[in-house]
Amino acid sequence: FLYLKPYKTGSSTCAGINLRIARNVARRQESDTNICRARFDHGPWQHPAFKLFGTRSVERSFLWTVIREPTKRAISMFFHMKVSREKQEPSDENFQNFLLDDKRLDYYIETLSTDRYQRSTGDSPVQFANGILDEYNFIGITERMDESAIAIM
Repeated sequence: FLYLKPYKTGSSTCAGINLRIARNVARRQESDTNICRARFDHGPWQHPAFKLFGTRSVERSFLWTVIREPTKRAISMFFHMKVSREKQEPSDENFQNFLLDDKRLDYYIETLSTDRYQRSTGDSPVQFANGILDEYNFIGITERMDESAIAIM
């Protein structure tokens, strides 16, 4: 049971859901373990799904994640990383500079794709987005957390 934790999407809440499901599956299987094999992690900064789950067995695993409206996620990331941790002034200019940082241009595609995505080599973002939809068994939505939690359980 594999869960990818994207930054600033309510992912820690979803990690708890992942563990609860894994525990319940183990109980139903009457196994000697208290929890089914489960994994959840933010992973490396760039290409985490590619590095963590690129070679997973599709038939023997369930891969899921959660996404958040990109503007809300970017604002949350700015205030969490830059303002709270780095004590940066929460000015319009600092926020604009944060948004223009190249590492965040294709955050969801780079983070969620189980293939390595590189804009610089001409990879098609549409092709990779469609691949993400094909690869994942479930994608929850932060703004619909209650409904997403019910749907996955």
